[in-house]
Amino acid sequence: CFSQVAAPNDPLTKRFRAAAAIWQEVGHVDDAALATVLHDANLDILIDLMGHTGGNRLPVLAGRPAPIAVTAIGYPNTTGFGAIDYRLVDSITDPPGSESLSTESLLRVDPCFLCYRPPDEAPVPAMPAENQPTTFGSFNAPAKIGGRTAALWAEVLNAVPGSRLVLKSKDLTETCAQEAVRSRLGAAGVQGDRVEFLPATATIAEHLSLYSRLHIALDTAPYNGTTTTCEALWMGVPVVTLAGDRHAARVGASLLRA
Repeated sequence: CFSQVAAPNDPLTKRFRAAAAIWQEVGHVDDAALATVLHDANLDILIDLMGHTGGNRLPVLAGRPAPIAVTAIGYPNTTGFGAIDYRLVDSITDPPGSESLSTESLLRVDPCFLCYRPPDEAPVPAMPAENQPTTFGSFNAPAKIGGRTAALWAEVLNAVPGSRLVLKSKDLTETCAQEAVRSRLGAAGVQGDRVEFLPATATIAEHLSLYSRLHIALDTAPYNGTTTTCEALWMGVPVVTLAGDRHAARVGASLLRA
């Protein structure tokens, strides 16, 4: 395992490190040095977990540090990068016939291209209070709450008189971010007093316990949630998603069908 986590002492990193035969911290080395590290490791298959996400090391893969390169999980789309041979998907996220949308060959792992393991400290699921109005919610990043999502959620809320919408994300702690999302929802017809923003939590257990505030979780579209959907389901909250026309828009359908 080659890790470039900035603060490599979180519980997940510690668990992965303990399970690895060889673990190397590479976040501090430049691309040229990393290329040397990978070549010297004499790899057969290199699996990239970042794609085009922030801090990625795709330029290193251009030098073919392993005979076979695979991209998986971290980025919900083709990399468009000829040095990567395969992409890990399933028959729901990338159904037969969608091969032309990917520069990589598709490796379909059915019934779902990923699996979820809850944290050891996950609390016991709990229902909302009996006197609480019907509460929809989403703990997805606000960047996913665009005009289309706002319109879909508005239809849901307006179909259930008196219902409320609860939102939580580490990116929604600033007032300006809340106002931006509230503006998008307002333009779609959601009254501001029906929307509640939850504060940030210090631990994953506290975060998961807040799912007890929701009756139903609403997915975002066309960029679905992934971890948020798994967490909601684990905490006993049903999720409603809309299957779209690309991988990022079909992850919700894959998770629900699995």
